[in-house]
Amino acid sequence: METANSNPTFSASIHEIEWERIKLKLYGLVEGSNVQESSFYLCNYSDDLLIPLKNVSFEGHSFKIVINITTIFNKDRLPNGKWDLLIVSKNNTRKVGIARNLIRGNALDEVYSRNFKSGAKRVYKFHLLLNNKENNLYFDVYFKCSQPKKRRKITFKRRIANFREQLFVTIFNLSKKIVKKNGKRVLFTSASRSKIGGNLGAVYNRMIERNLDKEYKLYKVFKTNIWARSKWWDKFKLPFYLGIADYIFIEDYQPMVNSLEYDEDTEIVQLWHANGAFKTFGYSRLGKPASPKIDGENHRIYTKAIVSSKHVIPYYAEAFAIEEDNVIATGIPKTDIFFDEGYRKETIKKLKNLYPQVKNADKVILFGPTFRGGGPKTAYYPMKKINMESLAQFCRNNNAVVIFKMHFLVKNSLAIPDEYSDVLIDATDYREINDILFIADVLITDYSSTIYEYSLLNRPMLFYAFDLEEYIASRDFYDEFTGFVPGKIVKSFDELLGSLENEDYEFEKVEIFRKKNFEFLHGGAADRVIDWIILRKEKSMPATNNINTNTNGITHENIGSTD
Repeated sequence: METANSNPTFSASIHEIEWERIKLKLYGLVEGSNVQESSFYLCNYSDDLLIPLKNVSFEGHSFKIVINITTIFNKDRLPNGKWDLLIVSKNNTRKVGIARNLIRGNALDEVYSRNFKSGAKRVYKFHLLLNNKENNLYFDVYFKCSQPKKRRKITFKRRIANFREQLFVTIFNLSKKIVKKNGKRVLFTSASRSKIGGNLGAVYNRMIERNLDKEYKLYKVFKTNIWARSKWWDKFKLPFYLGIADYIFIEDYQPMVNSLEYDEDTEIVQLWHANGAFKTFGYSRLGKPASPKIDGENHRIYTKAIVSSKHVIPYYAEAFAIEEDNVIATGIPKTDIFFDEGYRKETIKKLKNLYPQVKNADKVILFGPTFRGGGPKTAYYPMKKINMESLAQFCRNNNAVVIFKMHFLVKNSLAIPDEYSDVLIDATDYREINDILFIADVLITDYSSTIYEYSLLNRPMLFYAFDLEEYIASRDFYDEFTGFVPGKIVKSFDELLGSLENEDYEFEKVEIFRKKNFEFLHGGAADRVIDWIILRKEKSMPATNNINTNTNGITHENIGSTD
């Protein structure tokens, strides 16, 4: 039905559709109106809901709509139901149609609909359908979650766990209520390191160097790894500090921070542990093994996240299901050490004493791959893909040593035979891989984000990607792997040894990679985190998209269809 003063020639239609992970992209044309004055909405009549679409761009009479299915509705998924796509311009409101080329053979649903598995017995169905009567596009959305069977008997172990969870929440709520916020309390916490380090350590130490610990109260709570039990006293300290903190800094997935009702002015800042955006993570992996539950709270609670450059802001916002405005290109604090000559010299000295094999070596090779598997519970590395004998022989022929730094989540241990210990070194227990980068002449990796830090040293890399196709299917990347990585890709161990022997690294790719992925190449990232987030000195945050959210008097009664 058209509005009383509507323009009968006004219409909009979709001409191209594509999916990019969890983002649905719609490209179309508008006729009979100034497209710059138009806005788009989703309308669900049965629930009386109207949702403005914010990520819309225009060029002439063309438009592009990007819908993130995990954050579209109040920073959450789109509720169940049938949703019409509407265009509004002045007094005109119409349903958006479909170009004929997209519906030949009636394959719209078959080609463009998606079912995203989201945890055990969970599936989020996002189907694109055609209303044949009015020739308009609509979405049929349904989240299915099988309810767990009721336990006939609650075990004693479960009762204890319930008590601990309730006590945690109670301590948090009491501390939040009793202790008045003063804007001067900062908590640093992690569930994957025994003491402060990484990005957390860089920010914490810099605050002390600047004497900010005299003005701010700094708290720390850490846990050895994701599987370990918290210390008895930490079970009380953590919820208390979470309740009173004005700023909560984490650098990885910290499950104890979720499922709590924070004050609106509490900043929960994700420093993350990786540089850049290489392999997909978080909600970008929705539908793949070990992805977050779409109805869960993981990551969504962050009020800020930091990144190395503006280039990766959209990726992090997507992965954490937060707004792009809340992702800030400060640079990565733990990379400040790469611009600190004093730290570099001290670290090299320390590592040579710790691993004396490197002192007289002509070449030090770091083998630092990431893990396989769905996450902390299943992480592993296929050790059989490393030929220790051949690698040791190469080292002895070339006066080289290889340092292995396996990912901290990998459960199956690396076993270096004693007869190779003169040239093959296991440094897995050394927590900070960035320190080891200083003494490495070559990095061998696969899909690890360590490549970002190593590129700052302007040294060669090799990518031992023997399972590239399988990894893409299970994990995938934000950019095409073969065109993105700053070095040569090898698929077999023999090829890897050949590239080392011939120094065939495709080294020219490193500089291009570094310039693309770092906003700042002079350090100071920890200072920017402190100044921009805690001290709030810097006001020039990343610009938002040009969004038109004017409703133009839209009502459910004046919506017409597209011709």
